[in-house]
Amino acid sequence: MNAELLRRGELNIADAAFVRDHFIPAAMELERWNIVVFEAFRTIELLMKGMVCLSGHLPRQSHEVQYLIDDFLALLTAKRDSQPFLYSATSPNGHAYGIYFDGTSVQLLKKVAGFYTLLASTGTEKETSIDRLLRLRLDVEGFTVSVYFGDELLLRTADAAISDATRFSRSFERIPDPVRVETLRRSAEQLRANREPAFFGTVPFSKEDAEAAVLLMKSALSEARAFVTLTE
Repeated sequence: MNAELLRRGELNIADAAFVRDHFIPAAMELERWNIVVFEAFRTIELLMKGMVCLSGHLPRQSHEVQYLIDDFLALLTAKRDSQPFLYSATSPNGHAYGIYFDGTSVQLLKKVAGFYTLLASTGTEKETSIDRLLRLRLDVEGFTVSVYFGDELLLRTADAAISDATRFSRSFERIPDPVRVETLRRSAEQLRANREPAFFGTVPFSKEDAEAAVLLMKSALSEARAFVTLTE
């Protein structure tokens, strides 16, 4: 993957999480309702652009998140040469270690000659945040295979089946749940409608408006997990 796209994608995801966890709560406490409404939308925009970058593509320069979603779906549908893992380490002959998320657990598997073996797994909170799932990564060092959430160790096991798994890549669900994607799209469109009024202050939004925007943001973030919930 292009190193600059990877860097941009990781920064966008980190920025989305920071806005959600720190900036929006601070604005709520200060009763800056317009800022809350604007940043709720920006969180979803940053997330979608980050995922497009992590897929190895440059996102279009647009605030229309529905177009970003459409672009992302088209890219995923056309991508047929990736491993069926969120993050994988592949050998030259196609054997691989990979991280798999089925919606309820994170699993470490190996794929050898087309056969899959579960090496380790752990349950996760039902609503593990999309940004944490996007920060899942794999490390292979000698016979030790580890899964991390960022710098936090999640799983570790010993396996000697694949000694040359050196090509790392990230993938997404090629055909995400259409109902979840449509819910994401509707939430993003509602947030988008208030972007300019919130930014320029042409509409004085209320506490109720801000709370509604946060609920829409949380809905969109939850449904975006469809892109990392694998079904193959």
